[in-house]
Amino acid sequence: YMTRILELADGQDAEDIKVKLNAYKPSGTDVKVYYKILHRDDSDFFDDRSWVAMGQDTTSTVISSSENNEDFKVYDFSIPSAELSGPLSQVQYTNSDGIIYTGFKYMSIKIVLTSSNQGLVPRVKDLMAIALQI
Repeated sequence: YMTRILELADGQDAEDIKVKLNAYKPSGTDVKVYYKILHRDDSDFFDDRSWVAMGQDTTSTVISSSENNEDFKVYDFSIPSAELSGPLSQVQYTNSDGIIYTGFKYMSIKIVLTSSNQGLVPRVKDLMAIALQI
């Protein structure tokens, strides 16, 4: 897969991420979303940062019809509350030197599609990732 690192404009560092996507996700398939972030002052390499799973906010009962492969649904994802440990519920992480950083200037999103049936594959049509300032 290819990773694209998004750099926020100067002065626009963010503390949260919301992801919205249109997906064809019938029963027996899944769409997982992951994020990776880096603070502007962190000397770690972005590629060395770990991917963190986002939580699906859309109820798990929202599924596409297996009979209609154009039955796309909207799914919302957010950073799990355990990762929003800053004083104002901001995203925080600890780098390789044990320094805790709040917020980020660089981010990347990864989507993983899975299926228990080779003949039924989930798809994503649109993706919107929003970096939020708190």
